[in-house]
Amino acid sequence: MRSNANTIEKILKNASNVGTDACWEWQLSKNKKGYGSVTYHYKAWRVHRLVYTLMVGPVADNLVIDHICRNHACINPAHLEPVTPRENLMRGKTRAAENAAKTHCKYGHELSGDNLVIKSRGNRACRICVRRQTNEWHKKHENILRHRRRERDRRNGIPERKKSSLSPEKAEANRARLKKYRERNREDLNRRRREYYYRTRAQRLESSTQESERIHAFL
Repeated sequence: MRSNANTIEKILKNASNVGTDACWEWQLSKNKKGYGSVTYHYKAWRVHRLVYTLMVGPVADNLVIDHICRNHACINPAHLEPVTPRENLMRGKTRAAENAAKTHCKYGHELSGDNLVIKSRGNRACRICVRRQTNEWHKKHENILRHRRRERDRRNGIPERKKSSLSPEKAEANRARLKKYRERNREDLNRRRREYYYRTRAQRLESSTQESERIHAFL
């Protein structure tokens, strides 16, 4: 306890406004972000975290110290609070906090209800913009996708599709009917897609197994 008191006394000698309600400003060297650092028991510490640990208590490993006063050089324990890293980001002037506060995307679409998409990384996205970007990508890579479809059909023994001779108006009407049909039978179509995927996967595995057996027999 005596050594802790001596350490605190030495640290506070290098800070201004000590004993007041104002920020206790660290006067020695600071890094680019304004945090001071010291060595304690052969370990580098941020000054504010060390002061909080010695004067208030230990901080859990999954928590960080947040400056309520937003002054990184402050070491006043009354201005420090242990919080989770995410909460610390949300409180500061960070890109994550700015994005979390957004209610509309940059094109003015509302980020709520059916138009809100939560991606695999947890970030939010606008459904309208995602669909537009997907359609643009498919148009840009139309030739590559067509070639992949032909290769897939060739592997599965499906004859090559003939070019449609329908007029643009009739083709558009057919696409609209197909879209309505897909919306009505979405669950059944998804089930058929899954069945087709697993069936073709099993066929590919079986063919690869037979091929490996033939190779081993030849060897």
